[in-house]
Amino acid sequence: MKKLLVTTALAGLVFTGSANAQTTITGELRINYGAAAADQATANLKSQRGFGAEQQLNVQTKGKLNIGGIEYAAGFAIENDGEQSTTLFNENTYMDFIIGNTTLSLSRDHIQRSDTDRSFGVLLGYSPNDLNSQSGFSASGNTTRFQQSPGPQVGQNFSAAILQKTPIGTFSAAYTPTATENSGTRTTASTQSSSNASERTGEGNVTAESAYEIGFTGDLGVKGLDVYAFRGQEKQRAAYATQAFVNNYGIKYTMGEITAGYTQKKIC
Repeated sequence: MKKLLVTTALAGLVFTGSANAQTTITGELRINYGAAAADQATANLKSQRGFGAEQQLNVQTKGKLNIGGIEYAAGFAIENDGEQSTTLFNENTYMDFIIGNTTLSLSRDHIQRSDTDRSFGVLLGYSPNDLNSQSGFSASGNTTRFQQSPGPQVGQNFSAAILQKTPIGTFSAAYTPTATENSGTRTTASTQSSSNASERTGEGNVTAESAYEIGFTGDLGVKGLDVYAFRGQEKQRAAYATQAFVNNYGIKYTMGEITAGYTQKKIC
């Protein structure tokens, strides 16, 4: 009889309150009302209206370790969008260790990353995400025009990252052992269409792989300038014919009351 040997490695970090720590708890409650209508004969819904709510609690602490003067910051947010059925702890969860201008971050939804709304190229005054997934206003029920979070979403998964502040901006490099790919171009896995082929249960033998992302945000030492550039890539998945990656960059310059910007996202 063959024996199956399973080896598990566990490592953990725990922060608790201390006399040298500064802990804050903040909260936010939003209640809104929205109404929209469509006159197209082919629209699935003629009107949408109702109240919405969001509740959020933020717990944060910071202080110094007893090792070489290393500073730390840690925290998490509890966010409930309406009546949320999925996890309430997927926003701004982090442990940061800081030495001068260098930060080691073990976190999710916390550091600078490509899958945030960076709208340097503005369309008619709207953020691109404002025009994303407007269900009910087309025959298909969806008028997605922009994808806010393309490619391997390193920042939306727990990752290890290092950030370095410089006079021209902040450089970052992050690694996650398990990525959630969302490129929107996958057509080789199971029956998922090219518009929603992110990883999900029942998608055959699709298994998330590790991924990395490198990035930069800053002003390059020029007043009024705002630049960002990110490159992310996931290890090849067995069920996919192509490898997920994202190039996301933009530039914005403000001159008094006038601002001009440009954004480009390339995904595969």
